[in-house]
Amino acid sequence: MNIVIRIIILVIGAAITVNGIGISLVSNFNAGIVLTFLLGFLLLTIGVLPNSVLHKIPTFVFWVLGVGLAVVIAFVGFLLIFGSSDNATHKENAVIVLGAAVHGDKPSAVLADRLDTAVEYYEQNKNAVIVVTGGKGMQENVTEAAAMEKYLIGKGVPKEKIIKEEKATNTYENFVYSKEILEELFGEDYTAVYITNEYHVYRAGCIAKTAGINNASHIHSGTRWHSLVAGTLRECLGVMKFWLLRR
Repeated sequence: MNIVIRIIILVIGAAITVNGIGISLVSNFNAGIVLTFLLGFLLLTIGVLPNSVLHKIPTFVFWVLGVGLAVVIAFVGFLLIFGSSDNATHKENAVIVLGAAVHGDKPSAVLADRLDTAVEYYEQNKNAVIVVTGGKGMQENVTEAAAMEKYLIGKGVPKEKIIKEEKATNTYENFVYSKEILEELFGEDYTAVYITNEYHVYRAGCIAKTAGINNASHIHSGTRWHSLVAGTLRECLGVMKFWLLRR
């Protein structure tokens, strides 16, 4: 292997591995972190193996790895571009903020970004109610919805404008239970906008339709650079799961 290529692979592998370590220290452990470590380890392994060993590995293995990595990068690009194209009218009846990890009783950086986006939306449409949706997961002291409500109130959103949904354990349930709440409040004639990270918008929209919310628009919250690799790798698995199970 060319020395320049080897150095590039080693640098990328080391950067991804360090990123995985950093994310694991500040985030609840999940599949995205595991995939980050696996990718970093794979690149580091390829980078340090001597040419005498690499030459013994069948060529098709490298082709499979290369094509697979290219497909993942291309699909991640699609998710980011698709999710960045917001289509909210700011006249919706309701905002659905999809839950994410809570550290103890405080929203993670990912969840805080979604909530900040909800606050920005509310400033432009104060007639909307905000549904915060998410139950209590592992490594969480309170439900995601409870932590989200507290955060929004701290940002100046009136408590009476916030509705908690505290049973959901995944995106499908986020929408199913939120739909029940909104239909009880508005009947079947309402409009909603959901807020999540840009890489999650595509799958969330597909799941919303599966759950029976056919007229939902979306607004994305940005993803911090240190969460991008783990978040997008995890999302690729999530999309594959949706395509197989339709939820």
